[in-house]
Amino acid sequence: MKPFDSFKKKNPEIVNSPDFPFKWKPAHENTIDFKLEIVFNTFVDPDLDKRDPDSSYTDYDSRPDIIKLKVWKGGKEHDEFAELYLEKDEWEQLKELQEPLQGRIVECRKKVDKPPYWEMLRFRDDKANGNHFTVVQKILQSIQDGVSEEEIIKSCPEINQLWKKRYQEKKQKPSSSSITSHSHHHNPPMNNLPPKPEQEAPKLEKESQPPTKKQKVESSSDGSSNDTNKKPEMLDDLLPDYEGDSDDLD
Repeated sequence: MKPFDSFKKKNPEIVNSPDFPFKWKPAHENTIDFKLEIVFNTFVDPDLDKRDPDSSYTDYDSRPDIIKLKVWKGGKEHDEFAELYLEKDEWEQLKELQEPLQGRIVECRKKVDKPPYWEMLRFRDDKANGNHFTVVQKILQSIQDGVSEEEIIKSCPEINQLWKKRYQEKKQKPSSSSITSHSHHHNPPMNNLPPKPEQEAPKLEKESQPPTKKQKVESSSDGSSNDTNKKPEMLDDLLPDYEGDSDDLD
């Protein structure tokens, strides 16, 4: 089988897509972020009766026999995935930090000389959770594929040829902007159409102001106003006309 063929078969979206990002690492450098769960050993004092509640206690000093690595399932859910291997001197170095260890996120890689254990590279205190299980599955697939640097270099001419082919095909296809422009030419937007007569807003006339006293006098003198029942609107019109009744009072 040609170099890279196995990888192309398992990951067609990476090889065939012009916009799909591809990050490569050697298999032994692929890492996963887990949540740490330490199962501390229990010390049993042989000089005490086993029925004595003080005959056993949790040993926080000796190197734990079991250190679980948990994968994140989302929310607060985690599943046990693997175990971390620590040498005695590595455990002593962790204790010298005098920092909490339980529940922290740690970046690990497979321990090649001690499968199926993993080894810790560093703490990831910048992350609230480890890698999601879907990401873990992809990393494990990458480790299993084991694509080497030599295989990628030998496959570069073929990858370049496929990229040129996709580029030419993309140039021949009409762009989305031209399709949009064409559709706008035949289908003008509704907001550019003239409004229907019944949709036109009625024109508002300027609110009429009450006539002044001078206008009323002029209107009554020339007889242009015939509305005898119209109520007076000025203060002078509300006052009685005493001048006209002066002869009757004498």
